[in-house]
Amino acid sequence: MIRRMYKQPKVYLVLIFPDSNESRWASERPRVGSEIKSRLGNSWRVEEVLQSGTDVYTVHCGPPLALPSPRDLAADLLERARKSVSPLERRRRRWIP
Repeated sequence: MIRRMYKQPKVYLVLIFPDSNESRWASERPRVGSEIKSRLGNSWRVEEVLQSGTDVYTVHCGPPLALPSPRDLAADLLERARKSVSPLERRRRRWIP
């Protein structure tokens, strides 16, 4: 008889999302800051993990961190470059009373 080893779920999670709640088995408890997908397919960021029993965790999730779009980043860098001053001009400004 061949016995296969499967990774058995070790902890039970009660997930609280802003738009819904669900519970599921998992192999380990999630870390704060990690990302979890709900059964609806939405991605959420883990904000808090509380132990609510033996191998039972209540996980509060919030919206994922918003990253700036590449266009916003490029516009910001361009504006900073326009406001920057050359080192020679900086020296002139420093010595002029």
